Amino acid sequence: MTSIAFFIDLEEWIVARIPWGYPIPPIAGHTIESSKETIAVFD
Repeated sequence: MTSIAFFIDLEEWIVARIPWGYPIPPIAGHTIESSKETIAVFD
């Protein structure tokens, strides 16, 4: 697996977990969190 493929897979794994509220373990000491509140987005 190339490093680019690894990061694409990692990104997809993270994106799949956030909407369900599943915990994402720290990666290299960095944490990823999402807001529980709905955020309105306007163009």
